[in-house]
Amino acid sequence: MGNSPGNKIGGSPKSLEDEILLKGEARFISDIKRPKLLYAEFLRSDYAHARIIEIDISAAQEMPGVVMVLTGKDCREESFGSIRPFVLHKREDGSEMFVPENLPLTDSKVVFVGDPIAVIIADTKYQAVEASE
Repeated sequence: MGNSPGNKIGGSPKSLEDEILLKGEARFISDIKRPKLLYAEFLRSDYAHARIIEIDISAAQEMPGVVMVLTGKDCREESFGSIRPFVLHKREDGSEMFVPENLPLTDSKVVFVGDPIAVIIADTKYQAVEASE
């Protein structure tokens, strides 16, 4: 059989985007610049399981270019609502499945490393990242 090109085992399938990537002609979402575009940076938990007692956002709010800092407390107070699943299944008895509360930002307890606890909105990506640190 040999090592022939194509989608066979051991072969090299043709990629549709190789040429534009190699020439530097590809366009990515981060290349899009719009007037009044703002950037978001999520602050995520370093802990797998922890209670949130307080989040001090005052330093981040004071940084240049920062437009807004939101925490889980803001999500609850402003009634942003819960993230709902795409599909709701019925139980065997025909009733709706139970859907626990799932705020966009956690406000009382993190349950996994990377759980989002705050979001910083700023004029540039770099300002948002700097404020999150």
